[in-house]
Amino acid sequence: WLFGEWEISSRPVAFCEPLGPRFLDDATRAGIREDFEGTEPAKPLKWKSRFYWQVLDQTGEVRPRAPSFPSGLLLASPSLAAGCLEKVVQYRAYNAGQEISAFLKQSVPRVVAEADPRVQPLQISVSFPVETEDEELIRSVTLKLEACRTQQVQETEFISSELFHQKIFTDGELDSEGDFEVLNAYTLLEPGRVAVRNRVAKYLIPADDLYKEADSRAVSWADYEWELRRLSTCIDTPYGQECATSQEGQGDARC
Repeated sequence: WLFGEWEISSRPVAFCEPLGPRFLDDATRAGIREDFEGTEPAKPLKWKSRFYWQVLDQTGEVRPRAPSFPSGLLLASPSLAAGCLEKVVQYRAYNAGQEISAFLKQSVPRVVAEADPRVQPLQISVSFPVETEDEELIRSVTLKLEACRTQQVQETEFISSELFHQKIFTDGELDSEGDFEVLNAYTLLEPGRVAVRNRVAKYLIPADDLYKEADSRAVSWADYEWELRRLSTCIDTPYGQECATSQEGQGDARC
């Protein structure tokens, strides 16, 4: 029931520094200040997100984007098209680019996101311009997926946990790096509408001064509530265009 393209509306809920403020760096704190330290509730951020069949990452061939490109997998395997392909995965390069564009509040998106979903461990690279007083610099964020796990709670609910190692560069110079866990609890409310509780937790790495004292515990976490509304059940993926059947797209709990 998660296949397709969705519009995400994200609202900040809570922020915590469980080990105290000295464990959190200024850059991370500055990144969340606008969401959680204002006197008025922050306006919801909106961006688009896509999910496609997981089996494509094992059997598909990466193809150029083309709205009219047919699905080679579904044409070659009509039995799969007629049935439920069950598990979906994020179109990570697309989703990361969309989310960062939303956070940057760009009127004209200038974000480039790349990832090869067949390479393990998966690495995503996102680059975008940043303005200074007298020049424009290029900032790049690389995310390496170190571990992931999914737990099915019931047919219409599941939880995903993903651990990323993040590096941020400006004009090729390393600014910062750290480990982040992204936890999402998905609940199907009705066909085409999903509620998500999103938590982003930060962990220190061995290069950090307080790494041993933190003892592998999260030094901060931020909670958001997402509302997902499906926009389409036909989407462009790294493997061409894919479409869900009406049963899959309308919320069959098995899919």
